Amino acid sequence: MFAEILINRNHKELNKVFDYSIPEKFLKELRPGMRVYVPFGRGYELGYVIRIKEQTKIETIRPIQSVIDKKPILTEGLLKLMHLMAEYYLTTELNVLNTMLPASLDLRKTETWKIEEGFGGFLTEAEQEKLRELKAYLAECPEAGKKELEERFTKSFIKSCLERKILSRKLQFLPKAEEKTYTGIRVKAEYKVSTPEGLTEKEKTAFDFVKENPELKLSEITEISGVSAYMVQKLYQ
Repeated sequence: MFAEILINRNHKELNKVFDYSIPEKFLKELRPGMRVYVPFGRGYELGYVIRIKEQTKIETIRPIQSVIDKKPILTEGLLKLMHLMAEYYLTTELNVLNTMLPASLDLRKTETWKIEEGFGGFLTEAEQEKLRELKAYLAECPEAGKKELEERFTKSFIKSCLERKILSRKLQFLPKAEEKTYTGIRVKAEYKVSTPEGLTEKEKTAFDFVKENPELKLSEITEISGVSAYMVQKLYQ
């Protein structure tokens, strides 16, 4: 089985689908409208599954690396609408997708590193010392880029660690933005006992309501209390 994937790169020349093979472990779960992680060029990119099919004309084809979503984020109707809007407005399908999808679904590509243990006997003392420094650095900066590591620890050392599989990296996509929640009232200590002075009646209402319901989301606070999101955010900046 094969999947037609729209790559998450907004370029006119990439406004088309690319075929990828579906590994057996993903056959049961993969559906159109889901996001996947695929090899593209020399790296990896986020992609949207547009269609699943049984055959492809591509001779050399690469497999899908991983599936990001547990269920489709785009329905069949939205996929059809994406095609129609792209044709009507003479734009790329990715532009239409970015308009359709809420910001909460935006993902950022991040890179984390892992140092394998048990290689001490195969390294010189100088390499062992540099590896300890690298390990300490990655503990503080787990998402450091490859170029950053090469500049700090030399390109040849990082290349050697990768080739000998002492160092490995994992690319993944994480949410860019999450809905804000209030797990507590972040105001000055004296405000925890009494409502601050100088507030309007609506601001006092908002302050007291959040103080009594610290676990509610911002959307829930505004819906139940009747005060605007702007007013709530203004109080707790």
